[in-house]
Amino acid sequence: MRKKNIIYLRDFLRGLKKYNAPIGFSMSRWVGRGREPGHECGTTACLGGWCDILFTKAGKVRAKPEFSVRKLDRLNREYFIAGFILGLDPVEANELFFMGNTNVTMSSVDVPHACRVLTRLSKTGKVDWSV
Repeated sequence: MRKKNIIYLRDFLRGLKKYNAPIGFSMSRWVGRGREPGHECGTTACLGGWCDILFTKAGKVRAKPEFSVRKLDRLNREYFIAGFILGLDPVEANELFFMGNTNVTMSSVDVPHACRVLTRLSKTGKVDWSV
């Protein structure tokens, strides 16, 4: 587990509003531009998508998140790479990015819920969507 990256992702999500870019969060979309419920334009991403934007494939924090359309088109978009960035094995990555064996739906997850899951993951090493 890469606790530092998990905490960085959580803290980034908590501070989404501080960026001078129209960005948002949706577990229903890896990375996208355009209309999302409650978010009319800009970049919207899920946990895995934000891993792509915030970190290199090697798991290093990018100096600056990249929001340009050209750069977004070249993202990994593969959950196992995003899982590697957070230090998760493929099963753990599936549980985090696709809710694994839970009753939680992607559309029901908001930033506070995702942050609680990331906090629990950083403390226990376990993905738990029931928090």
